[in-house]
Amino acid sequence: MVDRWKGVAVAALGMVVTGCGTEDAELVAQSGALVVDGDVAFVADRDNGEVLRIALTSGAITACPVGVEPARIAQIGDVLIVSLVGDDSVVALRMTADGCEDVARVDVGVEPWGIAVAKGGGEVYVAAQGSGHVAEIDVATWTVVRKFAVPGGPRWVTAHPSGAALYVGTVGAGAYVLDLRDQEPAAQPINPPAVERGDANTGEIFPTTPRVTGAVAIDPEGGRLGVPLLYVEHTSPVDGDDVPDDGTRPEGGGGYADGNPEGGLTRFNPAIATMDLDAVGMPKPASAQALLVAGRASATLAMGGASSSEVLDQLAGFGPADGGGGMGSTREMVADTGGCFDCDFGFGGFRTDPARGYLAEVRFGPEGRSLYASIEGADMVAILPAEPVQAGQPFAGSLDNDDPFFGDGATITVPTVFVRTAPGATGVAFRGTAEAWTYSFLERTLHRVDRDTVDAALQGVIVNGAPSSLATWAEPVQVYLGPSVLPPQVLEGRRLFYSASHPSMTTAGAGVSCATCHFDGRNDGLTWQFDLGPRQTSSLAGVVSETAPVTWTNDVDSVATEARLTSQGRMGGNAISEAQVSAIQAYVDSTPAARTASPDAESVARGRVVFQRADTACSTCHNGPALTDNRSYAMHGLTAVNTPTLRGVGATGPYLHDGAAASLRDLVDMADAIGMGSTRTLSEQDKVDLVAYLTSL
Repeated sequence: MVDRWKGVAVAALGMVVTGCGTEDAELVAQSGALVVDGDVAFVADRDNGEVLRIALTSGAITACPVGVEPARIAQIGDVLIVSLVGDDSVVALRMTADGCEDVARVDVGVEPWGIAVAKGGGEVYVAAQGSGHVAEIDVATWTVVRKFAVPGGPRWVTAHPSGAALYVGTVGAGAYVLDLRDQEPAAQPINPPAVERGDANTGEIFPTTPRVTGAVAIDPEGGRLGVPLLYVEHTSPVDGDDVPDDGTRPEGGGGYADGNPEGGLTRFNPAIATMDLDAVGMPKPASAQALLVAGRASATLAMGGASSSEVLDQLAGFGPADGGGGMGSTREMVADTGGCFDCDFGFGGFRTDPARGYLAEVRFGPEGRSLYASIEGADMVAILPAEPVQAGQPFAGSLDNDDPFFGDGATITVPTVFVRTAPGATGVAFRGTAEAWTYSFLERTLHRVDRDTVDAALQGVIVNGAPSSLATWAEPVQVYLGPSVLPPQVLEGRRLFYSASHPSMTTAGAGVSCATCHFDGRNDGLTWQFDLGPRQTSSLAGVVSETAPVTWTNDVDSVATEARLTSQGRMGGNAISEAQVSAIQAYVDSTPAARTASPDAESVARGRVVFQRADTACSTCHNGPALTDNRSYAMHGLTAVNTPTLRGVGATGPYLHDGAAASLRDLVDMADAIGMGSTRTLSEQDKVDLVAYLTSL
């Protein structure tokens, strides 16, 4: 039992305890899968349906069963607020000597995820992605008092210290800000800088689409926000549909690896969009900058048993890009600190497989000068300056647009230190100012990062103007959280599904995993240009094997077969085994189907009748437990389109193989034109009811 847990009456809550372990009424909690408070860490264990309390000094763990799929934790005094994705609720609980006790449970909407606590702890905000709203909870009564509609599936939410601004990240529509001074605040988009990618062979320029991948971060002073993004280029043709018979990596490394992963933009570009805020937290668009998080070529160092001072002594030799003495010193550093991680070194002691992958969580460091970002698929945490810096002037100076180290305009490649963790780095939190802790959900471990070492390393890279990022191992201090209840095959499949670095899955530097486009097994809402034409990303949530053949077209007989084709072709993996693709199938089939809020029950009942009518003919193909007949038909310009399941269809837009239908209503209106049933005789009310029924599935 931790001494500071002595019970604070909910009615007297007046202090927000942040995930940094700092008690300060001016700071606002940012929820996460990991929260650190002094000597204690709390983890939302989705696998086992528990909140774990970990004593960081001793490693002792207390488990508290809370419900189905606990996802994020926020904190007010001694009360934890936990979102339960599978129970459509949040639970407020207080830890006890031998477990926990409920303070309240509040229904907030379908599939709640992110949580934010307002200044003073009087209100809690919860993003319910399946309901399309953010719920405001009055803590005094633990009741929902307002709901704010947000398009695109609101998943993450953060509050500004002023209490006036709320920032919401969505699955498919970017980030928004709500002005809480309005009684009915409207979601206003936060527009990140545009990023374009050039084709190195043709010189053609292609736009990218920014996807939000985590919660908006706010600096300690409340003066700047940071939005974790993945700039995705999906409009130029992707090759790699043909896989050699022996299953080896195709020539060219897979279509998703297009671009220059060692020095330029690829198809997947992790970034943090920063923007200045006014006194109440409203963004200043003119200040927007995109900080690209990608090493051009990274030295890989294992800190091993070396002390921080020994490592820092060696960092003085981490030299400039001209190939000077710094590279030799890097080799010495590797030798002095116990060797390298897998020792795959290229020229000058530098690896040529830079860390790439989407950013699952971003936090400003306690001093506000740096940003810490967990890269879930690359098994790393990236640390970078929170604003542009001039080479030779750490954390100071102005951007030099002519310096290729930094890029130009509003898009900047920044110097970055990469710290290796266990696979699945999904959370970052601070213990005072000296330590950062990371949570790796795939290996169920906590890792400690010494901030003095990392920040000094970052300054060393900046001062020397090195174009390469520095990768280190986290210090060998970790806490294992115990086994998962999931079957071993599912766990192995999940590791592969989320990995952007496993050689069986992807080409080094591509920065793509299965989860990049199919987070939680779902879809990114994008339409890609492939060898066979445009293809909208299909949702993989639910038991996909029941819908075989899988994919939009072709006779792909199983998820395992498709996992082999995609990983070895488009992703550029190499020699994946039968056991591996079987494990991926086991994981995909274990994911729950997406859910959305059910519309009016009477409308749903009427829509079911319309759906089953012979003249409408929806149920001719969409029937059985999986709502598919598992057959193919000529439609919408293709000769053989596999009948997709309609389970969870309300959460999987856009629709059709080319994404031509933005909404279910568009799909209903297009039915006759594309040869998918007939809706031309339906009344307006029939169509409304049919959409309601589809949404309820």
